[in-house]
Amino acid sequence: MAAFRFSSLDGSDLILVKTGDPVDAFVPNDTPKSGDLGRIFLTSDFKDDNMTSNVLMSFGSAVTSTMFDIVDIDGLTNTNNAEVFTFDFLLNGASVFTKVVTSGDAGTGDAVVTTISYSSLFDAVEISNGTVGTSTRNIGWGLDNIMTTPVPLPAGVWLMGTALAGFGVASRRRRKAS
Repeated sequence: MAAFRFSSLDGSDLILVKTGDPVDAFVPNDTPKSGDLGRIFLTSDFKDDNMTSNVLMSFGSAVTSTMFDIVDIDGLTNTNNAEVFTFDFLLNGASVFTKVVTSGDAGTGDAVVTTISYSSLFDAVEISNGTVGTSTRNIGWGLDNIMTTPVPLPAGVWLMGTALAGFGVASRRRRKAS
C-alpha cells in the first residue's frame, strides 16, 4: 500500500474521530453503525462559510488504483438539500478522471457507507462536497478503509537486480580463487 496524506484545501481542520464517540462528526447526529467503518475515521470540522469540505488525499508516488469508503452522502434528492460529492483523480496536478456522487444515487443515504474506487494511474484525489442549489447546511461525512495499489516494478528491474547480484558473487569467487 502506498503512503498517503491528507490536506485541507479550504482551511477546515481535518480530524480523526473514534467510531461511536460522542463527538458530533455527522450533522445532525447521523452516526454510522459500528462495523461500517474502522475504529477511527477522518472527517472535517466544518469551519468554512459554506459548510463544505475540500480535501486533498495525496500519495507519495503514483498508484494504479484505490478504493475507500465515504459515509453519509444524504439529503433530499432534487431539492436544495441534496448533497453532491466530487472525486477528482489527479496525475501531476492535472485531472485524469472525475466521479460525481449525489444523494439519491444507488448506495448512498443517511449514515450509509458508499465505496468509491478508481483504477488507472494517478497520484492524488481531490474530494469536494456541497449541496445542490442555495442550501448551506452542514455536511457530515467520514472517510475510511483506504486501499491503494502501487505502480508495479517492471520485470526487467528484477532481472537486472538478479544479474548484478550474480556478477557480484562471480567476482568474489574469482578473487578467492586468485
